[in-house]
Amino acid sequence: YCLMKKERIYDISFIGNMNPVIQSQRSHYLERLAKMSNKFKILINGGIHGKEYVKILNQSKIVFNCSIRQEMNLRAYEAPACGALLFMEEDNLEIRDFLQERKSCVLYNQDNLEELLIYYLTHPTDYYFSLYHTANEYFLGYTDQLLQIRGLLQNFGLMGFVSKPFTRFTRIEGGLSYHSFSFSKWEQVNYYD
Repeated sequence: YCLMKKERIYDISFIGNMNPVIQSQRSHYLERLAKMSNKFKILINGGIHGKEYVKILNQSKIVFNCSIRQEMNLRAYEAPACGALLFMEEDNLEIRDFLQERKSCVLYNQDNLEELLIYYLTHPTDYYFSLYHTANEYFLGYTDQLLQIRGLLQNFGLMGFVSKPFTRFTRIEGGLSYHSFSFSKWEQVNYYD
């Protein structure tokens, strides 16, 4: 499975087992995907293998997945390898060990599937902002009067990040962060004497 220079003609695709007896939960989700075909180009099919399967993954913006045992099935590896955004069930037991949510996959549930699909198909630019403060207290030694010398290192910061795809292989990313460090020290009674 590899990236191929193919136009992404499918907004959402699913290739796999559609037997409702075996895949009852998946069948329910696929029915919901099919209802979105009036707004998006959706491909739902089974029985496609080999080069044709890889070609479809490379032509898909989003590959839908719903594993039968909440495991990392092959599709969970194949879709990202072909450059598609993987949508995987939120209660999957293994995916967080391999892929990072909202970066290399999107985790959905029965309440937010359509909302997330619409968002990622209509908002290709990602924005991320973070404001943070950390503080660490340090032991620096003792004074001549056996008082502890303690220090406090504080870090205040603001970070912003933007990611915009232009084509399948071209993406511009940029970020800006601001950090402010302060250090203070004081003496306190040694409570161990």
